Amino acid sequence: LALFGLDLELSKLALEALARSESAATVELIGDALRGPLAAPEREGLIGALERIGQESPRARSLAVVHRGLGTRPEAVDPEAWTRSLAYAPASAPPLNWEGLNAQVDASGPSASRDPAVLLALAEARLALALAPETAQRLAADPATAPKYARLLLEDAQQALLAAEAAGSTGWRLDASAAITAHFLGDPAAAALRAERAVRALPVGETSWNAMAVLGLFADARSAAIRAAVDAKQSWPAAWLADVHATFAILAQHPLGEAGHVVARYDFLVQLSAFGPAEQAVEAGLRRFPDSWDLHDRWRNRLVADHGVEKLEQAYLARLSEPNPPLNWVWYCGVASYTSAEFYRRDAKNLQAHEAYTHAIGHFETSIQANPRDRDSSDHFVALALAGQARLAIVRGEFKDATELLLASFARRPASTGSLDGLNLSPSDTSRLLRARLRDAGETELLARLEEALTAL
Repeated sequence: LALFGLDLELSKLALEALARSESAATVELIGDALRGPLAAPEREGLIGALERIGQESPRARSLAVVHRGLGTRPEAVDPEAWTRSLAYAPASAPPLNWEGLNAQVDASGPSASRDPAVLLALAEARLALALAPETAQRLAADPATAPKYARLLLEDAQQALLAAEAAGSTGWRLDASAAITAHFLGDPAAAALRAERAVRALPVGETSWNAMAVLGLFADARSAAIRAAVDAKQSWPAAWLADVHATFAILAQHPLGEAGHVVARYDFLVQLSAFGPAEQAVEAGLRRFPDSWDLHDRWRNRLVADHGVEKLEQAYLARLSEPNPPLNWVWYCGVASYTSAEFYRRDAKNLQAHEAYTHAIGHFETSIQANPRDRDSSDHFVALALAGQARLAIVRGEFKDATELLLASFARRPASTGSLDGLNLSPSDTSRLLRARLRDAGETELLARLEEALTAL
């Protein structure tokens, strides 16, 4: 109470007490304290307490390494230099289109030249061709042979890389291509080794696709190594986490970075109980990738876990009120309100659930006007929200309202009648409950209307 209260002096005393703690019972509270903004001496004192308690507690030892790593300077990359460089660097377009890559590969071969630069360029072209989306689309025309030909293309790239290396080619481009090829050929150990070599030599601000890819492989390999150590209850260097955190931060700014990189960063930090940095990562990621369902899903879960369901709608509305919100943000406001309603229903807070469903319907109606392409998904959620309100009306014994709401759900999107909501209930399930209640109450007219609608469906 002192730590998170409004009295600053009591909060300071609480931090001092935690920094002197010797008890494993304080580990989770120390972890909670480290999530907030702290002065460097206060943070150091809490991490020191975790390290001291960690002599007996694996949980404390793990948290100590995590928070030490988050404050440690990375060894493999310089995030500040990358930030400065990427602020002015445009995205690099692929040097050749698919036909151009084909032409380059067809016109060359390992025996065509002994020049390392030429051989490396050929290897990169073969790798780009093997991984190009258009290649996958063309191979998919024959599912029986697609995996075999996809692997053969990667093996062609690997052979060209071996030829380039034998001819004397070195440097980050060679290592990056070797790492990417090894990854897709199912050799994670080789991919991790070459990725680390490539990243350490990677020019700051490099915006090519293979730079982006090898940064992602390096972050994934370091994350996997940390997970393995944690699962085995073994110690691991704090610098590993510093490298992962910094590399994901670079990918979050890289012009070819993807929402998937942010998702991987978030999931990794949550697994290590680094909830504060995880929330910061997902919030920043949503500003760059505001249409990522996976990021929204994680942000909603984090908001509820950290601040309670009451914070969920507020957080989305706050972003919606900012200047120039993303086009589809109002649709996600609808999802946030709909999700809130389901949390309220689980807690038997039926009035709040009804209101949240009403908010959700309003957001989805606005979304349809702002972006008509969202109509079908909006109609789906509106149909489920109306059915959810019908369920609440049944609980209140208001059978007429329940019937009207359920009929409105059927009419809004008939195809959603069998869809399950977050409580594993569908409008069809609710219709069976309502039918039984109407029959027991002798509401023959309402029952006839419901039966007619169900027959039509």
